[in-house]
Amino acid sequence: MGALLYSHTPTIEEQVLIEVSLIKTSKSSNSSSSSIVVVVVVVVVVVVVVVVAVVAVVVVVVAAAAAVVVVVVKS
Repeated sequence: MGALLYSHTPTIEEQVLIEVSLIKTSKSSNSSSSSIVVVVVVVVVVVVVVVVAVVAVVVVVVAAAAAVVVVVVKS
């Protein structure tokens, strides 16, 4: 499950492309309030992606450690 979760998180390249497109759309609208909202949304999205990636890595590491423990106990 952790591996599935991890494989569906956007890569850094995809995240940068999303941010650049959001910044371009905010510049074309010429509204300072909308650009602030876009920056906040981008920051929140980046934080969520990082948290999901970290949780996925932790799940994979814990699963691997549990597998090692099971193998050691059975042997």
